[in-house]
Amino acid sequence: MKFFGDFNEWNRNEFMCEKDPFGCFTLLIKANADGTPRIPHNTKYKIQIEGADGQWRDRNSAWSRYQIQDKNTFLFDCVFWNPPEKFKWTHKRPVP
Repeated sequence: MKFFGDFNEWNRNEFMCEKDPFGCFTLLIKANADGTPRIPHNTKYKIQIEGADGQWRDRNSAWSRYQIQDKNTFLFDCVFWNPPEKFKWTHKRPVP
């Protein structure tokens, strides 16, 4: 499985996931030298999976927290959601 997106100019060969003996894929993407995340907040990404027939297919991750739909193609893209500041509630929770 490969991981790619806006953050690496859609280069499908830069990040190859490793498969463990249980069939789970893992990937470690280190932060930039200045400590900022390599994948910025609100960045589009996809995964590429090799099928049983040996063909590679682009797919959306089943674990994506946020997706947007392209208005022209109607296809969905995964979006990396990691805002720099946590959301702060401005109203108190109502008492039942």
